[in-house]
Amino acid sequence: QTAGYMMHPETAKHCRNFFSPEVFTKENHAKWQQRDDINIVDRAQAAFEKRMADYVKPDLDPAIAADIQAYLDKRTQ
Repeated sequence: QTAGYMMHPETAKHCRNFFSPEVFTKENHAKWQQRDDINIVDRAQAAFEKRMADYVKPDLDPAIAADIQAYLDKRTQ
């Protein structure tokens, strides 16, 4: 079977949000310069800081957390 999910309206709706660039712009250089003069490094730094500020650590079952930590400890020695 083909990847029909890519043609599903729900997929398209979410992909448009997911693939929307936060750091890069689709504008041409002249329009970008007219809009603002923020360089890519500053734009990336601002996006990073926003993501870190907005991050909410998900709940994790303590038993699963212990298993993950044991796995990491075993492989980082």
